[in-house]
Amino acid sequence: MTIAIEFVKIDRSATLSQYVVEKLNAVYAKYDWLVGVQVYIKKEQYPATTAYICEMKVSLAGPQIFASSTKDSFEKAINTTINEIERQIEKRKQHQLTY
Repeated sequence: MTIAIEFVKIDRSATLSQYVVEKLNAVYAKYDWLVGVQVYIKKEQYPATTAYICEMKVSLAGPQIFASSTKDSFEKAINTTINEIERQIEKRKQHQLTY
């Protein structure tokens, strides 16, 4: 599985990149039929708050899976997005035909 991480409007962070790779490798260990993941990590400034955003597109057989979350830290946003991706993968897995 290929993992492409893009930081939008922020500097690249090796720590965050490693965190994302570790989490996605755990998902790949369960679902080895995934092809690739594109990860977008963003930070949006609003007058009252700062939003930390994580978006993921997962390539696999059939349509891509997409999930996004906005939280008060990058780690929470990444965890929430990965949980949503896993839920969608599990749902897709139930609809696959086995021959």
